[in-house]
Amino acid sequence: MSNKFFLYGAVCLAINFLFVSVYSQEHKHLIDLLSTPHVNNLISAQVEGKFAFTVKSEGKQNVYLVEGPQHEIRKITDFDLDDGQEITSVKFSADGKYIVFVRGGDHGANSSPVPVNSGSFIQKQEIALFSIHLQSGNMVKIDAGDRPVLHPKENKLVYLKNFQLWQVDLLKPELKEPLIHVRGAVSDARWSPDGKELAFVVRRNTHSFIGRYKLGDPKVKWVSPSFARDHSPRWSPSGTKLSFIRQRAIGGERDSITSPRLNAWEVFLYDIERDQASAIYKSPETKEGSYPRIAGGVNLNWPLDEFVTFLSYEHGWPHLYRLSIKDGTVKQLTKGEFEVRELAFSSDGSRALYSANSGEDPNDLHRSHIGCVDIQAAEFNMLTKGEGIEVSPRFLNSKGDIVYLQGSVGKPFLPVIERLSKNTSSMVGLELIDSSLYRDFVVPKAVSFESIDGMTIYGQLYLPKSGAAELPGMIYIHGGPRRQMYMGWHPSSYYHNDYLTNQYLVSQGVAVLVLNYRMGTGYGYDFQNPENAGTLGASEYQDILAAGKWLQKQQRINSNNIGLFGGSYGGYLTAMGLGKNSDIFKYGVDVHGVHNREKKQNLDFFPPDYDLASKVAWQSSPSKYVKSWKSPVLIIHGDDDQNVAFSQSIDLVNRLMDNQVEVETLVLPDENHHWMLHENLIKVKVNQVDFLLKKAKEVDENR
Repeated sequence: MSNKFFLYGAVCLAINFLFVSVYSQEHKHLIDLLSTPHVNNLISAQVEGKFAFTVKSEGKQNVYLVEGPQHEIRKITDFDLDDGQEITSVKFSADGKYIVFVRGGDHGANSSPVPVNSGSFIQKQEIALFSIHLQSGNMVKIDAGDRPVLHPKENKLVYLKNFQLWQVDLLKPELKEPLIHVRGAVSDARWSPDGKELAFVVRRNTHSFIGRYKLGDPKVKWVSPSFARDHSPRWSPSGTKLSFIRQRAIGGERDSITSPRLNAWEVFLYDIERDQASAIYKSPETKEGSYPRIAGGVNLNWPLDEFVTFLSYEHGWPHLYRLSIKDGTVKQLTKGEFEVRELAFSSDGSRALYSANSGEDPNDLHRSHIGCVDIQAAEFNMLTKGEGIEVSPRFLNSKGDIVYLQGSVGKPFLPVIERLSKNTSSMVGLELIDSSLYRDFVVPKAVSFESIDGMTIYGQLYLPKSGAAELPGMIYIHGGPRRQMYMGWHPSSYYHNDYLTNQYLVSQGVAVLVLNYRMGTGYGYDFQNPENAGTLGASEYQDILAAGKWLQKQQRINSNNIGLFGGSYGGYLTAMGLGKNSDIFKYGVDVHGVHNREKKQNLDFFPPDYDLASKVAWQSSPSKYVKSWKSPVLIIHGDDDQNVAFSQSIDLVNRLMDNQVEVETLVLPDENHHWMLHENLIKVKVNQVDFLLKKAKEVDENR
């Protein structure tokens, strides 16, 4: 390591030590909890039976490899500074001898990832592509690039650079070169099974095309170009056909922007030899049949030559379906009142693993377990059960062994190897965590209650094991809103830290209600897609109000000491609660929420209900309610937020100050939506907890 980097590291450690020391007396346990490693990006190399994952610990994210009969774990990267740079797109080469990954950016942002500089370094930051030769440990920075796609047979790949395709041979990384340059932005590149051709999407604002490129050809061939948005190209296992999704292009007049509209989609089949495409599936003309608003959308796959698979809400819950290429018949592969997600296919395409909130226990509706479906036989079954939470399943080898991440109430997510043929399982990586930190975590109780309009709403109530007869009650509101909080740890980095914070608040004598409000996932189509929600009336706020009234009636809760807190959409709903119902919600922490939802769009045409839409959007905005806002609030925001504009909090803070509302603020220069810098994460959580506990104490003292 150079002297420059050694000095930088020493300075960072000194600054972090000083910061932690300030809070060491009152909130040291919270800071210790926030050091809990977050495991993510689980991948497997089925040809070798090895797997890898990332570990983020105190802001330092690295790649770990597990291999050999004893499942030996070793750290294969050495990024040992809290510099705010994430690792994504971790992948094995076809022969399992290399791992590639991307470092930098914020891939959870709403827009295309751009370099981030949460640490305010004077050097320009970038999104860069790396490779590691696993036997030698040699790591190479290939290029400034993103979204690598590994060749199916050789040690080479293509990647995106400035939204165009580049190529590189892992054996000769210095020889990277541009491969394709087209008008528009390239995405979702896919190798043909023989590795001689690429299919990809080219986005051109209002529309998109599917492109084909055969290595060595002088130009791109377009797959059935149309006045549409074509995306999700998938090769048949034989490589003779392509399937893709077609949706309407953006444009043309709309009769209404306040009335729901069906979002139809089709599966197209393209015969390469004949250069012909035709629709083989059209979504039902129902609201449930519309394009699903879940991770991956329809999750189109082509695992077997005779079948394409997709996810759809058409029977009320997101389930896996099989589409026959021969005759276009559709068969539902999974059934029940649960949500299928995170598909992973075996190397021969005959089976698919998935995670789902399903199981023998009624409380499994609020957990996640692993299931498997036989595509050909159209049979499915759950593989895991119990009080754990299992996600990110992967096939480990051709024998049917699998690996997944498992967490619980008192244990963060770690990899578990499941030997299905031997009916044995083992957890990997226990040495990465300090289990003593979580031994006093409380087990939440699953609760449900009716909202103001009669809809059933779900949550988990965390109560201290002992303490005062009357406890402050605080409602935690997740972001998204397409999210579900589980009865225990959550797999995402953002909610991993929120879970720790909630458990810490409970340890300080606070009752915490973790709320799963309407618009969230996990409870069916109607729950996720309610009427008059969002900018059309914020009907989801009814659930916040109902939760407050429900919490007031619970034993051990001080009905006059109810607070709110949450981030992103949770920040928005926190602000709505404080503005509309300061009589119930006495204080709150609003973390990077949306506050002014007025429509100020430059449209080529104005629908007949544009004025109505603007009026309803303003009525759905916290900024409208500052005159009835009486409760103190802490507002937190990073000024490089790629998900919620920093100006949203400027708008609200100025209005609150003009109306003499008690407002405290925490601004984090250069930080984004996901607290990339561990130092900033600590600032956010310590200030949040400090404010909530302080205001709860003041309410008690002023009774």
